[in-house]
Amino acid sequence: MLFSFFHLFLATPFRSASKNTATISPPINVPEWVPMDFLKINDQSAVNMLKSLQRAEVKLIDSFSVNTSFIFLPKIEEPEYPEPNIFIKSFKKFSSQFAKPSPIVLVHGFDSSCLEFRKIASILRKYRDVYVIDVLGWGFGDHSTINEFGPDLKINHLAQFLVQIVKSPCVLIGASLGGTLTISVATDFPSLVEKVVLIDAQGFIDGQRESKAPDVIAK
Repeated sequence: MLFSFFHLFLATPFRSASKNTATISPPINVPEWVPMDFLKINDQSAVNMLKSLQRAEVKLIDSFSVNTSFIFLPKIEEPEYPEPNIFIKSFKKFSSQFAKPSPIVLVHGFDSSCLEFRKIASILRKYRDVYVIDVLGWGFGDHSTINEFGPDLKINHLAQFLVQIVKSPCVLIGASLGGTLTISVATDFPSLVEKVVLIDAQGFIDGQRESKAPDVIAK
């Protein structure tokens, strides 16, 4: 059972990221719809994340689309060195087509954005493709055409992002309130999620749970 306090805040949009967009050329290459407030950011890792920020239309079940903001960081490919043994070389070439690991999708917490993962995302991309999504109602997405930001729509939005953008079962990592969304998506759409990682997940009443969630998660 989700705590009603968090239901209240899950339904609260953060709109400032989609207003007051840049009207002059910024000193670094970021999308024009990023608020000029980003110029106040001194954290270089956050600035680097903004350079990779993009938007894509995500269609929801109610036949409307959301211009969703996210960051995609492809896995950093290690340099290949010549393999002197022809048999080992052939085996590596054969096995490489089956070895690509599932992508990682990072889900931030309450009233935050994809920049929450500015430190860890660049580390994780050494091992896998990494997606960092802005939860519906927060971050840098275009929410101008949406009036509903409740938990059900947030869950559906995340699930449809996995279907339409990620297009592969993933390792879903949720921090704080993002952990609640992660649990719900993994429970309701198990085919979309290979593994779940929770970072100080919030949103459950102690000792209670959603009907489909394992007891160990609630505890």
